[in-house]
Amino acid sequence: MGTNEQVEGSEREDFVVAVGERNVTVTLLSPPSDRLAAEPALLMSFASGRESSLLQAPYNCTSNAFLAAGHRALSFDFTGHGERIDHFGSGIHGLRNSLVKGGIDPFAVFAEDARAVIDNCVHRGLAAAGRIVTCGTSRGGYLALYLLVHEPRIVAAAGYAPVTDWRLLAEFEADVDLPDVVGLALSGWASKAADRSVFLAIGKSDARVGTESCEQLRDALDAAGVDVEFLLTDDPGHSLGAQGYKRGAALLLDRVGAV
Repeated sequence: MGTNEQVEGSEREDFVVAVGERNVTVTLLSPPSDRLAAEPALLMSFASGRESSLLQAPYNCTSNAFLAAGHRALSFDFTGHGERIDHFGSGIHGLRNSLVKGGIDPFAVFAEDARAVIDNCVHRGLAAAGRIVTCGTSRGGYLALYLLVHEPRIVAAAGYAPVTDWRLLAEFEADVDLPDVVGLALSGWASKAADRSVFLAIGKSDARVGTESCEQLRDALDAAGVDVEFLLTDDPGHSLGAQGYKRGAALLLDRVGAV
């Protein structure tokens, strides 16, 4: 992984959005005012914590491309990551424990937080419906795709080596028959992405999140009439090289350019 580094010349703002009793800290990166596009789009990017999502390679490839094109990018922490680690634990274990042990769906919480963040950005003139896209890597890829099907103001999503079905992950090994886990498989939500665009990239032998599951999602999206681009790479294991990130960034930039 690369070191945390902000794009030269970009401007950073950290602000808090209240969501019920939760306070969600958002990090927003913007190009300098003299490089801001006439109608700037907004990218919502997720990997792990908001810092690594926006500042650490390779996760920041897409946000860097958006900043270079005069657009904005943001991220915020979600359950078990960054500043939102609690008694359920960190990482994917935190997501699993929240859902299975605590009865709190961390993905529904994420979508609620994202809606509030979008509301805030639209109210402040930082974003406009139809010019908002999202991307993510691995667990963050799941979040990006989940957000696409739960938030109509998102017009496109890119999933980089994304989780598509939590039952395939070792952390959920004991929970594969639980309805709440079964229902999280993205292929079951494909129809809700109709009329929007999706980019998927994954290595041909990714046993961590499941190459075949990602291919099944591609097929489900295609059957639902979704504009889907799929890239199968030779990257080993659960990794993705620059080609996948660059292709995804290009698709998202093209999508907001076409609106």
